Amino acid sequence: MGGATSVKRVVAIVIGVAVAAVVLVYSTSNSTKAGTVRGAMGLGTSQQVGVLERASNRETVVAALLGPNSARSGAAGSRVVLGKRGLYGRNGVGWGTSRPAEIFNGGDPSGLVTHIQWQRWGQGNATGYGLNAIFKPRGGYYGKLVRIQLRPYDLGRCSAKGPLAYRKLMVREPSRPGGPIGRWFSWAGLKTLCQLSFIADE
Repeated sequence: MGGATSVKRVVAIVIGVAVAAVVLVYSTSNSTKAGTVRGAMGLGTSQQVGVLERASNRETVVAALLGPNSARSGAAGSRVVLGKRGLYGRNGVGWGTSRPAEIFNGGDPSGLVTHIQWQRWGQGNATGYGLNAIFKPRGGYYGKLVRIQLRPYDLGRCSAKGPLAYRKLMVREPSRPGGPIGRWFSWAGLKTLCQLSFIADE
């Protein structure tokens, strides 16, 4: 009996050491992540760090559940951009970038879309929703922004060595705040997002 008891004690000690090692590695890993985030973002409270650690853990679990194909899809989508960088010169915003939260032609307010949220980015057709200013029938702009829908498509390259890009963009919006959604039309009348070439010039 004494020998059996000794063996049980040894097994229990070994298991305890193994569990402690796992906990130590897990804690060290999370501490390293928290330190990196704190250093990069200037976080100063333990509560903020705790939230970030929990969010990081959840993302890791979700990625594991979705599998490697999901990670590759997200990475591939992040390399797809909207049109050509510098399409509207120095005043343009968002062109040639991935999932832009804002696009701007650099001129009138009607050429500015803000707070864009994208869906299916990186696929053949993506969809986005944002806010845009629209003209009044007799001139000027409505005081309230409207919800505009964006549909970039035509994946390809604007240049031989350029990134994969959506080369065309269709949009639609109501003609007045609170009105029904209108028909699809090409953004700013462009034939392509690779150069300032307009449909009306054909």
